Amino acid sequence: MRRILSVGAALLAGSQAFAESWVCDFPKASDDDWLRKQVTIEVSGSEAMVSDSLIQQVNGGPVKASRVTNDDTHLKVSWQLYEVTLEYGSAAKLNYAVVYRKNSDRASFSLSAPTLRDVRGGRYVSGKGGTEGKCRQR
Repeated sequence: MRRILSVGAALLAGSQAFAESWVCDFPKASDDDWLRKQVTIEVSGSEAMVSDSLIQQVNGGPVKASRVTNDDTHLKVSWQLYEVTLEYGSAAKLNYAVVYRKNSDRASFSLSAPTLRDVRGGRYVSGKGGTEGKCRQR
């Protein structure tokens, strides 16, 4: 009987780390800019894989998040892309973060890239940018 309870407890503990799928939409972003319109986040326990159209273009598939927080009130995910060259600029390292505030149903998508060279000038000239949107669980 004790063995059955131990197995049951282990199964219950393992089920708390189930996978979650999130899709975050950022309508003011662009389909072909440093910040893209849609980000997909696959969370499993304390790890996450992140994808958007820039990640697909540069990396060929999702990237592993460098930081993940997922609790009752927030989903926070950070990741990096390296040696990115696009027709309008380049950067040695791009630092990204999505923060979804579950209680208010609001999300922010930010970029920080000290070495970003954007030939168009404009809003990314300081190597920083951001936009707002929403996330939904798939």
